[in-house]
Amino acid sequence: MEKNKKYQWEENSSEEIQTWLTEKRTVILPLGAIEDHGPHLPVGTDNYICEKVCKMLAEATGDFVLPTMKYTYVWSLGDRTGTISLSFDTLRKVIEEIASELYRQGFRTLVCVDAHIGNTPVVKAAFRDIIKIHSDMKCMYFAYLDKASEVDIFDSPRASGKYIHACEIETSAMLYAKPETVDMSKAVTNYPDFPPRSNYLNLRWSEFTEVAILGDPTCATTGKGKILLEAAVKKIAEFIKAEREI
Repeated sequence: MEKNKKYQWEENSSEEIQTWLTEKRTVILPLGAIEDHGPHLPVGTDNYICEKVCKMLAEATGDFVLPTMKYTYVWSLGDRTGTISLSFDTLRKVIEEIASELYRQGFRTLVCVDAHIGNTPVVKAAFRDIIKIHSDMKCMYFAYLDKASEVDIFDSPRASGKYIHACEIETSAMLYAKPETVDMSKAVTNYPDFPPRSNYLNLRWSEFTEVAILGDPTCATTGKGKILLEAAVKKIAEFIKAEREI
């Protein structure tokens, strides 16, 4: 990261942003969520992890990080206490309008880093609309856990091949990103039986589990979280730097 650069967008003056714009035209948008993460993790888990990842990423690439989008699209856990969701169309429109504002100022690459996999279809829909309007704007999307999938340091099996939630993996990430918000004394193991029809029907998680945990968070450690997030940041940074050279 360049000396003395303030990576957070809102910490910079308009003049400082204009100065950095002459050197780089990439900006990072963190996407989190407010949703139930079991009794041992806060509802802002996805936000805390994403903010940590994006801070590390900015230090690796030298790019600005926009304020985290904390209210996003939550469907699977949308009926749980503590969860707050925007609609699909609302989130899509917000991402599109942010992109247009960045384009107006001269930025030409928007990197969305997502800590909530439920946002994926919304972001893809938004990106398709953005490039219709701004054909020379590059939109990149990374779910941080996808980029760390090759890290083989965890001791418990996954509860699902599709989802990672409040388990050893995500709890380890939180122990590294925001340890003061984690209460490991309340961590419990939960391997729900996924109904066969969940493969072809959209089911709320409340239909097959009482607790919003998929796996065994009791195996989580700070060290595992550090390795996981560093691996994710390394992968994402490599992609961003490679795209700059094209």
